[in-house]
Order: sequence, then structure tokens, then C-alpha cells
Amino acid sequence: MQPEQQEPDPKPKKKSKKPLVIGGVVGLLVVALAAVLIVTNVFGLLEKKPSPPEEPKDVIENVEDRQIALDNGDKGLYTGILVNGKAEDISGKFVFESGDTYSGNFKENKIEGQGTLTWENGDIYTGEWKDGKRFGQGTMTWVNGNEYVGDWSNDMRNGKGTITWVSGNKYVGDWSNDMRNGKGTLTWASGNEYIGDWKNDMRNGQGTMTWANGEKYVGEYVDDKREGQGTFSWANGDEYIGTMKDDKRDGQGTMTWANGNKYVGEWKDGQRAGQGNMTWSNGDKYVGEWKENKRDGYGTFTTANGTIQQGQWKEDAFVG
Repeated sequence: MQPEQQEPDPKPKKKSKKPLVIGGVVGLLVVALAAVLIVTNVFGLLEKKPSPPEEPKDVIENVEDRQIALDNGDKGLYTGILVNGKAEDISGKFVFESGDTYSGNFKENKIEGQGTLTWENGDIYTGEWKDGKRFGQGTMTWVNGNEYVGDWSNDMRNGKGTITWVSGNKYVGDWSNDMRNGKGTLTWASGNEYIGDWKNDMRNGQGTMTWANGEKYVGEYVDDKREGQGTFSWANGDEYIGTMKDDKRDGQGTMTWANGNKYVGEWKDGQRAGQGNMTWSNGDKYVGEWKENKRDGYGTFTTANGTIQQGQWKEDAFVG
């Protein structure tokens, strides 16, 4: 006998839903967590950092005839731009209490840059400034007509510069502490010219002086006078080589005349004085003492033909 077949169950068996429910819950949790992280990051990025305190803004004024004091203490009326109460302008104006007037650059409450100062007496300076003082290139014109063009520092002429006097005289050269110091050339309106050393506004040191009449001196100077070793040449051909003092031949020197006469010896106050030898172009010769350009004292005179006079002399005459 075959086993009896059972009829199939017309209703299929239901599967369990537990695994699906758990999976769904986990998925929701993951999504929620991700959303939280995203929102947190977004808000973190969007979170504003505290702003730094704002810097105070400059107070800028355009004033006219405002009473102010510059940094160096000068007081007066200012016209121009003030930044936080201090002069700061490229074209300001300041009238000093003395009546002098400055027009030009101001920087950090100082006169600095390019500008012009006009003194109450009429003197004018146009040029560069630093810390309220003339500094750099500038031109100073005095009311009397004299004019200086050149370098400045610490409110004084320092460096290279040229001064022209209303008389026509002109100096070109070095300056220090408002005076001619160093090397320079002074030309007079008359045509005279000096080229050489300067100290404290005077000829000092080595120099060459040429006169319009043809005379020339090459040698040492002390306080504007020929002093020391030098050579003086006259236009007619005469020449002195030796020591000078107070603009005169003084000390040991040699004088040669254009006619051939020659003196070698001592000098005082521009004259032959002391011991000296004189040789004339005709052959005569004197060796001995001199006083005030004359044979005076003991000496020997020898003529060209051999005649000798030896003994005492007085005012160029032989007295025995």
C-alpha cells in the first residue's frame, strides 16, 4: 500500500519580521547620528569668532590760522591739515610769533620736506628741511642781494656750496658750520682769485693767489695772510722765494729782480734786515749787515773790477 498523500496547506507560513524591524531601527539611528554630526559641524563653521577692537579713526581737520605749537616748541598760526591735532600737510603755512612765515611741507608736527621760509626782514630760504631745520639742498637769499646755493645741515651751510655777493665776489667750495672750511675758490669782481685751503672763513693752509695786475703768490696762509713758505712773483718778472709773515717778506728768503740783481739773506717787515748777500747784475757784490733795505753795520763791498770796501756801513754809505 502506498502511503496516503496529505493535501497541501493552502495558506503559506509567514516569515518572522523581527530581523527587519531591528535593521530599520539601526538604520534610523545611523542617519540621525550623521545628521547630528553634520549640523554640529555646520554650526561650528558658522560660529563667528570675536572681532578685534576697532582702531580709533584719525581726526582730520582743515584749519585756517589755528594757534598751535610745533614739536620743537615754536608757536604760531597754522593754516592747513591737522591730523589728530598735529600739522601734516604738503602745502601748509605757519606764521611764527616773530612774524617769519613758512610755507611748504609738514610732517608729524614738524617742518620737514620742501618749503620756503621768509624772514620778517626779507631774507628768504627755499629748499629742503628736516626736523624744523634747513637740511639738504637749498637756496638762501639775503635782503642785501647776497645768495648762497648748496648743501645744508643742522640749519647751517655744510658741504658743497656757492655764495655770490652783491659786490660781484664769488666763492665756490667746501663749507662747515656755516663757514668756508676745506677747499675752495674765491673770485673777486676785480679779477683777483684765490684757490686753496680755508679754515673758519679765512684762507688757511696752502693756496694760490693771483691778482688781476699779474702778480701771483703760491704758498702758505695763516688767518687770511701770507705766512710761512711761499713764492711771490711780480708782473715785471721780479720774484721772491722764502718765508712770509703778516703778508710781508720776513725771515730767510731770496729776492731776484728782473734786471738780474739778487739778494739772499734775512728779511723783516718786507725789507732786507740782518745778514745778507747782494749781487748786482754789473758784478758788484756786498756781504754783510742790512737795516731797512740799506747796508747798515759791518760788511764787505766788492766791485766788479775788484775794489774792496770792508768795514762799517750806515744807511747804505761806507763810513769806515
